[in-house]
Amino acid sequence: MNAISRPRRRLLSAAGGAAVLAGLPQAGRAAAWPDHAVNYVVPYPPGATSDNTARIVSQKLAEKLGQPFVIDNRPGAGGGLGTEYAAKARADGYTLLNATSAIFAVVPQLIKAGYDPFKDFTPLGMIGNSVTVLAVRNDLPVNSLAELVAYSKAHPGTLNYATSGNGSGGHLSTEYLKLKTGLDAQHVPYKGSAAAANDLVAGRVDLFFDPLAAQFARAGKVKALAIAGAPRSELLPGVPPIQATVPDWDFDLYFFVAAPAGIPDDIRRTLVRTVGEVTADPGVVEKLKALSLVPAPLAPEQISARLRRDFAVAGNIIRSAKVVAD
Repeated sequence: MNAISRPRRRLLSAAGGAAVLAGLPQAGRAAAWPDHAVNYVVPYPPGATSDNTARIVSQKLAEKLGQPFVIDNRPGAGGGLGTEYAAKARADGYTLLNATSAIFAVVPQLIKAGYDPFKDFTPLGMIGNSVTVLAVRNDLPVNSLAELVAYSKAHPGTLNYATSGNGSGGHLSTEYLKLKTGLDAQHVPYKGSAAAANDLVAGRVDLFFDPLAAQFARAGKVKALAIAGAPRSELLPGVPPIQATVPDWDFDLYFFVAAPAGIPDDIRRTLVRTVGEVTADPGVVEKLKALSLVPAPLAPEQISARLRRDFAVAGNIIRSAKVVAD
């Protein structure tokens, strides 16, 4: 009787096991990412600029990566609720955040946020700068930012400005403008940009610093005096950048894609590359421009550095203007 030696028996056993594994379905192995839908969190309600931006970007991400990207609107607390949800999600590449600079640099300084913007997230790629338009009612006798500042100083206590709410990007941007120029205007917070813009058109408020102002300016319903976030705007040709009057202006709003911290390196690299391809796609760029967003290619580490700088600038504005959340 020919006995099989122990070493040979072990070898045959291993080979047989490998053959069995080869015949098993892939469920028992690590699957390539993504193998099912990705949850794309938007911390604002449907119809907001963040939501519209997310739908453009996520559709293209889905096309490139071969799996659905499902929009998950989680509004509340100025974007803080949805951001907290994303921060606490599993860092496996199946939950991403459509982030704004405001929810990283501003919100945590106004409320007790359930996330750390620098420890709990990894930036993946820039979507674009938000082109913010400073507009005034049509019958206000000014035609430039310099004239607006001069008018406010000549008529102290008479001007007011609308925003989408306390602590919003427009609120901080206008207070920053006041700090930089001495503009005299009182804050009138609204619950959303649309209501604020409508009252500017109706002449019930004097000025409004918001991306939404662009469409009303194009229609001739308000006067655009300056833009922030870009050296020029194709939507408003001829309107000067705010740096023409405030050379050291450095507080702009922007959108980017982020993931919970700890995402595996291979998935992170795939997402960084794919987000970069998506945001450079000419069709995507044109759609984003229609939302007053312009390309601003930055590497993840550059986004992190910009957020830290903006956090410091926002903190100074909040303290100087005594900004509080609703």
